[in-house]
Amino acid sequence: MKINIWRFLTIGLVLLLAFMAWYIYEYDRTSKESVARVTKEKVSIEQQMMDVAKKKKLLEGEVAMANKEKADLLIKINEYETRLKEMSSGYDDKIKELNDTIEQLRQDLAAKEEELPKKNSEIESLRRQIAEYEGRLMSLNKKAANHETSSGKAGTPVTLEPITVTGPEQAQAAKKNFAKTKKLNAKVVDVNKEFEFIVINAGKESGINADDTLFVYRKKKMLGKVLVERVGDGVSVARILYKSLLDEVKKDDEVST
Repeated sequence: MKINIWRFLTIGLVLLLAFMAWYIYEYDRTSKESVARVTKEKVSIEQQMMDVAKKKKLLEGEVAMANKEKADLLIKINEYETRLKEMSSGYDDKIKELNDTIEQLRQDLAAKEEELPKKNSEIESLRRQIAEYEGRLMSLNKKAANHETSSGKAGTPVTLEPITVTGPEQAQAAKKNFAKTKKLNAKVVDVNKEFEFIVINAGKESGINADDTLFVYRKKKMLGKVLVERVGDGVSVARILYKSLLDEVKKDDEVST
């Protein structure tokens, strides 16, 4: 009887030890799996944080570019407001119409400043409208110059950017000669595929004019042509002429005449 009791106690002890060993093994395995899962989630969260940081940096760059375009718009508006005051009285009606349009654009621009991060497309639309009105103002300037010439004021200099001459024919020839003397060596700093234009790091100081045709290169290989629509200080906007170039052009591509 005593032998059976000891035998039962021994078997019970062995079973208890076996259960404890199994429990320790399972606890250790579960702990390792939990640590691995937590580590994996941590790596995933860190990757997501990096992605968010990249997107934030990209958006900050877009906002900076939009702010620069806004500053260029304000500069051009001030320039043409000054020119409007100097134009011939015979164009008062058209001047008033353009002046009202520019004032309306200034009001629209002020309203869009509050929504700048979400309204980049609307700012681009305003930029194109102002470029159109600038072209009309340039046309009025030329008409005013011709009007003064036909009125016996041919000796009065007509000021054009970036040179000063004494008549429309001489102005056109001088602009062509100026363009030939300066070899453009610029780069693409931004590509907007939605509105099909590029931004280059060269402006009116480089001899660029609206409606100039420029060529885009990469490693001396020509990718295509663009047409200059907007010229500012140190930056210009050019429209992409072909869809093949729209798919190919990238930041830091070379731009030349």
